[in-house]
Amino acid sequence: MEKNKNFFNIYDYLAPIYNLLFKWFLFKSGSLVASHVNKIIKPNKIIIEIGCGTAYQAKLYKRFKKIILLDPSSRMLDEARTGLGNKAKSFVFLNIPAEELLLEPNTIDFAIFNHSLNVINKPKEVINTLLKILKSEGQIIINTKLKEKNENIFIVIINKILGVFLQYDSNFSIDFFKEYNHEILFKSKFYQIIIIKK
Repeated sequence: MEKNKNFFNIYDYLAPIYNLLFKWFLFKSGSLVASHVNKIIKPNKIIIEIGCGTAYQAKLYKRFKKIILLDPSSRMLDEARTGLGNKAKSFVFLNIPAEELLLEPNTIDFAIFNHSLNVINKPKEVINTLLKILKSEGQIIINTKLKEKNENIFIVIINKILGVFLQYDSNFSIDFFKEYNHEILFKSKFYQIIIIKK
């Protein structure tokens, strides 16, 4: 799905009010992802969060060696720095699209998408790149909304509206993950958490 050329501007404009608009939805699912990471992470691990937004989820990680926060919206990253306060010094910020990520192989322990994978132009290309830079025991953790068969019409309509407004692929389905070693960690009507392993 090719995104509108003004895509990044949408998130630049949303940045100051993003938490206010979406906290009720994103914070709950984001806390489940953070809880999973916190259970298995060790102090010497490296995390990269793709499409980190305002970094509300990054605040929840308990132990880490380094966290890289990537977002193509500069204003989102500004909000992230402000929200993290003094803790911002512990983070690395990358203001680039996910497709431009270049890191050495076997350098990352966890790659995390919190409702951001279906906003990316070339999601398979990004997943394949992450699998190369992931360490052998590493995980890609994806929190997203998947289209399902026989879905409630109300959910379908809301998802379509938000898809247009936020420029994401509302037809994203579990079929995307079939070629990967994956498992579903959590499932609800509004979001699913999927883990991809090497």
